[in-house]
Amino acid sequence: MNRPRPLVVIAGSSGAIGSRLANSADAFNLDVLRLPRETVDFIEFTPQLRNRKGRSRVILVIAAGWAPPRDPNPEYLAEANINLMASLARFSCEAKVSAVVNLSTISVYENLANRDEISAPITRESPYGLSKYFGEQVLNSLVDHCPIYHLRLPGVIGKDIGNSALSKILYSLRKNQDITLHSRSSLYNSVISVDEIGRFVNKCAQSDIDESYRGLPLNFAASAPLKFEDFISLLLKRTGSMSKINWIGDKPQSSIPINRLRSATQFSSMSVTWHAERACDFY
Repeated sequence: MNRPRPLVVIAGSSGAIGSRLANSADAFNLDVLRLPRETVDFIEFTPQLRNRKGRSRVILVIAAGWAPPRDPNPEYLAEANINLMASLARFSCEAKVSAVVNLSTISVYENLANRDEISAPITRESPYGLSKYFGEQVLNSLVDHCPIYHLRLPGVIGKDIGNSALSKILYSLRKNQDITLHSRSSLYNSVISVDEIGRFVNKCAQSDIDESYRGLPLNFAASAPLKFEDFISLLLKRTGSMSKINWIGDKPQSSIPINRLRSATQFSSMSVTWHAERACDFY
């Protein structure tokens, strides 16, 4: 008799990232329940989860929420990134999920110089970052019921995911357009593939994570940082682009620290070099 596969519930399955996670579930030997971004009341889906038919683990992945245009509407941000989390917290309790993986953002940090998950100041200038941070706090009401992990993501790359800074750079390189960039000496790892998120979700579905980290944010970015100039050189070589890079300013920034991710999960993300290759495949 076949053992039931873990079930991954994806809130936001109609979005770019959520749909990619849902579509790749079979490759990770997982079943999926899709909850579209347009869902108003998630509670209506709880009957599908109460009858687990022997399932040992049900993981809720929150890929819903909203990334704003240049001039965001604060009321819309509150509805999409804070009130939505209250609804999903209630849903998680009703459905008795095993763990929650919340896809958050590094935009919660006040500056690029300090992005330590515990000590770094939280942004005061970004309504989007603030809304995601307060959404994390709302979800933390669940920590007594199930583990919750906030993955603070940089730009996400993947097929049909085209709104990251890296995707825009590659579109310009493909057209042989000159590009102006800065911080050539910075250590760069501000990228993560949607496939890496899927790999992490699979790990959560298959085994427990150190519960002493439940409710704490975890930076989730590429490993083995490169100087930004060297990273761009890789892209130029891989694409064969004739673009000229105009470097301005050079205030070096540190890479995104991911030590806590490794400590909590024993998960090692793929390198920046690997991500450069993948990005060139995607765009």
